[in-house]
Amino acid sequence: MRKIAKEYGISLSSVSRIVKEEGVPKAQQEVIAEKDRAERKKRIQELEKRIAELEKKIFEIEASKR
Repeated sequence: MRKIAKEYGISLSSVSRIVKEEGVPKAQQEVIAEKDRAERKKRIQELEKRIAELEKKIFEIEASKR
């Protein structure tokens, strides 16, 4: 639903309301939910990687000060 909102320039709540009014087949809802989970997992992994990189830089900076 986020992608749809962004693509059409409308709010997420508008997309949600339209879906509730018009309905989406259950099988399609499951596909959408699985894609959302996969995207969230990927974003989390990217953020965890970035955090690890920043922690490493902090450690290196602190070590160089000693």
